[in-house]
Amino acid sequence: MHYIILKFIDYRFISTILCIILSRFFSETTVHFTAALGVLTVGILHGSNDLSLIKKLGFLQSKGHRFLFYIAFVLLCVIFLYRIPAFSLLIFILISAYHFGEQQWGKTLSLPRIHMYLFCFLYGLFLFTFLFYVHSKEVSVIINQISQIPIESIPDFKVFALSSFLALFVYTLLLAKHIKSSLIHIFIETSLLIFLFWSTDLLTGFAIYFVFWHSWPSMLDQIQTLYGSKSFVSKYLLDAWPYWLMSMFGLALVYFYIEDLSLDPLSLFFAFLASITFPHVLVIFALNRLFKPNTNA
Repeated sequence: MHYIILKFIDYRFISTILCIILSRFFSETTVHFTAALGVLTVGILHGSNDLSLIKKLGFLQSKGHRFLFYIAFVLLCVIFLYRIPAFSLLIFILISAYHFGEQQWGKTLSLPRIHMYLFCFLYGLFLFTFLFYVHSKEVSVIINQISQIPIESIPDFKVFALSSFLALFVYTLLLAKHIKSSLIHIFIETSLLIFLFWSTDLLTGFAIYFVFWHSWPSMLDQIQTLYGSKSFVSKYLLDAWPYWLMSMFGLALVYFYIEDLSLDPLSLFFAFLASITFPHVLVIFALNRLFKPNTNA
């Protein structure tokens, strides 16, 4: 009982429940503006110090070389998303599923490496497919605009959501003896996230999860890695703001030409996130292997 109480006073729980409640008292425009603001500030900032993290990895010691390499990689991702959008979108969803799952459970569970990889992937994939299922109409429009796949050809998200849930459920049962101390933890967090996605629209639900469950915890982990203490938030922001500003400039530039891209603002929003997420995921994956290696074979 004490453990459950501690979970419910977790800042992620409090923030999520408070945001769900507040979203009922404000107009859709206000809620969407606040949600987008959260993603474009905390959400983007948590990936704006990748160049410093790359230096920690011992890759390309020259700051100029790191900057050029990173920008080239982002542009390459943009080109892939533009030229082969359906394939790129699929790869984005798959690698992001693991990335989100690892951030949420990588420090909590102690599993052999291959089991950790698979559990994190299945967990993140379930969150994605469930979010897609409960907001299937909005998601279908976004996929259609980004990938040009006809809406009638987009598969039924209910099948994907059910399949990923069953896969996660069965795999969790198989790992039960290894993670028995975390089973209640997993159940409570997952139940809250299901309620979040079910009770809010696509942008609001995604933003709340992305900001409070992914970006802020990830930022604190990065601060610990870069500066040796999670108290150096101001130092992190000072180092990150020039790259965050560049990201915002890039988004504004693309938005200016939105008519040529045939994307509505919501589709552009998610396409932008996809483009800058690819390199960030690779950096964090490498960082976690170096500084938080799973010693189990």
